[in-house]
Amino acid sequence: MTLASSRPPLRVQICGLLAIERDGERLDGMLPGRQGRLLFTYLVVNRHRLVTRDEVAEALWREPDPDAVDARLNPLLSKLRRVLGTDSVDGRAALRLCLPDVWVDLEAAAEAIHRAESSVAQQDWTRAWGPALTALFAAERGFLPGEDAPWIDEIRHQLAELRLRALECYAAAALGLGGTELAAAVRAGRQLTRLAPLRESGYRYLMRALAAQDNLAEALGVYGQLSECLRDQLGVSPSPAAYNDWHIDGAVLWNVYGDLKDADYRTAGTSALQRIITRSGISPQSTVVFYGYAPALGLWLMRLYGHRDVRILDCSRDRWRADGYPWTTAASQPSPGTLLLGAEDPGVRADQASVRSAIGQPDTTLVDVRSAAEYRGECFWPSGGAEPGGRAGHVPSAVHQPVDGLYDPDGSFRPAAELRGLFSPAVLDSDGDLITYCTIGGRAATAWFVLTYLLGRDRVRVYDGSWAEWGRAPGTPVASP
Repeated sequence: MTLASSRPPLRVQICGLLAIERDGERLDGMLPGRQGRLLFTYLVVNRHRLVTRDEVAEALWREPDPDAVDARLNPLLSKLRRVLGTDSVDGRAALRLCLPDVWVDLEAAAEAIHRAESSVAQQDWTRAWGPALTALFAAERGFLPGEDAPWIDEIRHQLAELRLRALECYAAAALGLGGTELAAAVRAGRQLTRLAPLRESGYRYLMRALAAQDNLAEALGVYGQLSECLRDQLGVSPSPAAYNDWHIDGAVLWNVYGDLKDADYRTAGTSALQRIITRSGISPQSTVVFYGYAPALGLWLMRLYGHRDVRILDCSRDRWRADGYPWTTAASQPSPGTLLLGAEDPGVRADQASVRSAIGQPDTTLVDVRSAAEYRGECFWPSGGAEPGGRAGHVPSAVHQPVDGLYDPDGSFRPAAELRGLFSPAVLDSDGDLITYCTIGGRAATAWFVLTYLLGRDRVRVYDGSWAEWGRAPGTPVASP
């Protein structure tokens, strides 16, 4: 029997201040200083794979001298083995931490959030409560305070997302339990809106909790806060008000709810879109750039009818103005455009019949990008409201893939590597077709744009009728947990 396996298992805390305990004895103070703590932590977070010496050296010293790596690393490894056991670090050219039955708080938190989310999906509020708090307490402690390195930033980002998910589960559990726990739901909702002001879930839970406390006035105030947040932080608003206030010089207004969607949220037909194209001054040679509210929907419509030189401004309009680029309050009056729309590209659009035929088919993945509450059937609209005669839930066999967290604080898309981490393997790694849908098509078009143009995923289509059509159509199958 080896020395490592003959000893009691370790308990390791890497969130917050590093702590290593075995059988009541603290071992972290025996590590060889700052470099020893960094080495141990790096091996812990990568303990399920082999890491090369070059990777370890880069993690510890940023720009290490290749000729000096062994001389600096070997003494640290020797001291680490003396503290944890001779077999605790395996390998020479490539290394791996070998600690049987070790308990790691970061791993326990990740497992806890999965249990909490599963319990929330089953509306088992009591079972969701404890795991949500376990994940939340770990995530709130932070990671390696005072240190700075790319791998450390990656773990911090994971913890930030874990904290938001834990708060969502905590709010849902408290709301479901009701009574005296409604105050906890209010607190969690407020924390969510503060930590992630562009994440819809915080506002939704906060409004529901306030309403459950009969505080309707403040619940309505939260809705106004969400509208202001969208306008102030992204420079967008689902109305002409933002455009009339000021806009990029030369821009024309495409109102999603007035121009691109009718009163029943059906997408504008070819003739209506042709009129918009003409009054916007777009020619066959035009480069068309969308920004503001639901820009991907405008880009998707242009691609649907064959215009290929179309783009999205990769920042908020407030960042545009703050950086000194031209803006104006005067409405643009371009000369009539000459672009004539072509036939629809069937490779970018899916209709209701296409979605129905894709249910349960292994070669097509239906991707629901709405909130968890919409997917579970708790509400019909993103605001939390119901629809008279409508049915809440999701398309059977659809994968739930919310699109929160796509943007950096300045309104630009996050780097591709970070975006890739937001999508599940069922979406990114499948070989078949993808069909995205949401409520009216805006979020579905955003997912289509990110998957197609930023992550290189081919064969992605948008069901632009989305839930506004599916959930109100008679006879369409609807699933809910």
